[in-house]
Amino acid sequence: MRTFQPKTLCLSAFVLFLLAATPAVAARPVTLVQVDQQELIDELRALQSQVKALKSRTNHGRKDQEMRSGLDSVNARLERLEKSIRSSRPLPPPDRRPSHVAVSPIPMDPPSFTALRRSVANGRFSSEKLFVLETAARSNFFEVEQVRVLLGDFFVSGDRLDALRVLWPSVLDRANGYRLIDSFTFESEKRTAQQILMG
Repeated sequence: MRTFQPKTLCLSAFVLFLLAATPAVAARPVTLVQVDQQELIDELRALQSQVKALKSRTNHGRKDQEMRSGLDSVNARLERLEKSIRSSRPLPPPDRRPSHVAVSPIPMDPPSFTALRRSVANGRFSSEKLFVLETAARSNFFEVEQVRVLLGDFFVSGDRLDALRVLWPSVLDRANGYRLIDSFTFESEKRTAQQILMG
């Protein structure tokens, strides 16, 4: 029965490990990782030195000749891997720009609100007043108190309900919507207003 010397057994294990591991390292990576290029090259050179040291400990027997051939193959792969690493381009620097921060909507500022009321007041007919509100509501937000003031600029209850329909989708503090019910006189109008607020 053939037996192996401890030195030969150790060399065999090391060569088998390198032969198995090196192709996996040299293969195209599936997951990108960030490593220091020079540090990796230094590690490869250390491995090459170990391979040469192991090769120098072999004799000229047939078994050792196979070992030397295996070590030469490992060394060649390590050299190709080092060359590949050297020719690799570094990753671009990380993007340190601040990430997009969502901005919460804010109600129309007082000067703009005053200008809006003036435009509503300049409307000769209810349709003109409502058109002004529709235009403003497309690109602005309102607080309940602002809506209550605007409703007061309409004298016909039906027009006030139409104004509420236009403005309500743009109201920010909807929890205070109940305050708008008092802008209407009759119970039927209040019920309609409640339905709008619940929509």
